[in-house]
Amino acid sequence: MADSENIQAMAQIGVLFLLFSAGLEFSLRDLWQMRSWVFGAGGPQVLGTVAILTLLSIPLDLGPRLGVVFGCLIAHSSSSLYAKVLEERGDLNSSHGRFGLSLSLFQDVTIVPMVLVLPVLAGTSTSTAGAVLGLGRAILIVVSVLLAAHFIYPRIVGAVVRSRSRELFALTTVTGALGTAFLVGKAGISLEIGAFLAGAVVSETEYGRETLETVAPLRDVFSGLFFVSIGMLVSPAMWLAEPVLTLGFALFVILGKAVFIVALALLFRLSMESALIAGMGLAQLGEFSFIYAQAAISEGALPEDWYHIFLSTMVLSMTAAPILMLTVPRAAARLRRRALRPEEPFEDVDAMEGHVILVGYGLQGRSVGRVLDQIGVPFIAIEMNPVTVREIRGQGVPIMFGNAGREHVLRHAQVERAKVLVSSVPDPAGSREVVSEARRLNPDLYIIARTRYLGDVEALVDLGANEVVPEEFETAIEMVGLVMQAYGVPPRAVEREQDFIREDQYGLLRRDLPARGRGPSLRSLLSGADVRDVALLPDSLAVGQTLRALDLRAETGVTLLGIERAGELLANPSPDTPLLVGDVLVLFGTGEGVTKATQMLAGAAGAQ
Repeated sequence: MADSENIQAMAQIGVLFLLFSAGLEFSLRDLWQMRSWVFGAGGPQVLGTVAILTLLSIPLDLGPRLGVVFGCLIAHSSSSLYAKVLEERGDLNSSHGRFGLSLSLFQDVTIVPMVLVLPVLAGTSTSTAGAVLGLGRAILIVVSVLLAAHFIYPRIVGAVVRSRSRELFALTTVTGALGTAFLVGKAGISLEIGAFLAGAVVSETEYGRETLETVAPLRDVFSGLFFVSIGMLVSPAMWLAEPVLTLGFALFVILGKAVFIVALALLFRLSMESALIAGMGLAQLGEFSFIYAQAAISEGALPEDWYHIFLSTMVLSMTAAPILMLTVPRAAARLRRRALRPEEPFEDVDAMEGHVILVGYGLQGRSVGRVLDQIGVPFIAIEMNPVTVREIRGQGVPIMFGNAGREHVLRHAQVERAKVLVSSVPDPAGSREVVSEARRLNPDLYIIARTRYLGDVEALVDLGANEVVPEEFETAIEMVGLVMQAYGVPPRAVEREQDFIREDQYGLLRRDLPARGRGPSLRSLLSGADVRDVALLPDSLAVGQTLRALDLRAETGVTLLGIERAGELLANPSPDTPLLVGDVLVLFGTGEGVTKATQMLAGAAGAQ
């Protein structure tokens, strides 16, 4: 018995810090941006689960109050486990990633009222006035703690930050989490919920990101402590003694939650693949289930034998969830191979030939579409967000709703007659499906795909992509160029080096490839010949002067090839030609000389 209490204490410490870090990742901004999924899907998921378990408890003679407790326990999922698997797969920004995390956000918010009504469910609070008074007192204390955390904590942390001591910052972070949890615990709410609320408040301050980075190493340690402790609390002998009840109940929870969440996802127009991944990923009990179970057994609202059954279900479901998330996409891909009928009638699309198909019409898709429209290249966009489709269609842009990973959608976009397909889908699994299906339907199609990580490039190329643009390395190339420009390397030399990195398939930036030898030195880059256009601004000291007076060759060693004025090029201008505002001087010389000439023509500061 003493060992069980010690293990529970370890689990409580682990979940406390786990939920504090979860609170740090909780964002009111994300809550508002995803409100249609958070409240539209999260609300029915939580309330529907509670309602279903309450109704099932009546014919089973468990009583409606115990049914409500069961519903509150089962409604929650492990957001940290789900997010961890998504992060490892690179699916955090996928449709199933955002949908599942939206449901988790609503689940996290509901834990506070669920715990507050436990005395009523347990029958320990028979007086309505007493229950309302206790609820009001708890809310008052929680609000006071949150206000203090919002207004006082940033001042304390600000003073700590000015001390430039990372150890003191870490100590302040841990003390703040424990202190807030303790104060909220005094209000009659669990310590763990207090830690989550503390993290949620801190996340909205300017020190939220730094606090999360400080807690991150502790989070991994304490999350491991929590999961190990939960496993130690479970007795495998109970599985053998009562296999129908323990294993059957776990199977009921996993399948029931998965089916319910898949149905909600399909109602919100997610593809079957995304719905299955979200459903399987959330088909488990989570940290808040453990917290609620502890609070329920303390209040007498949950019998002890059912407490151990729920712990067993938590371990089994949390073990199965990652496996299901990894295996379901393969099964879903096989399902997708079947002939699929359109989910809804498509709008008419004009006959097109040699056009571009834009898969995804977010910021990147719109930018490409705008340029295509300007140069007169026909295109059609495919978008999964119905709100975006309605908005863009109202602007006269050719766009259709559908999942571009499906054959009938691509055929309706006339993929057989298209010349180029550009996929800006952020979801790696979705992008692979689009590329694979498009290549199968049109072997001559030129496919350009976007991916977040270099690790996905090879897979997309193998599936048929002609070009793959990895965002993380394109960003690195742009930063390399900016650094080179800061050292005065000519723009054309910068472009050459960037092109070389791309031609080398990003080899210079990859850690997993052997060194290719040193590239050109900074001195050689600066000494290379360069041609640069320099526009004269109103504050330039060169305005009003003649070329003879400036004597650029003597001062910088560059040669003036010509002057572009009012749309005309003055080649080999006379030394007595005066310079005017808006003139564009075409300079030729070494990189260092051209840079010096550019600074000289820039203005008073440059001339000095």
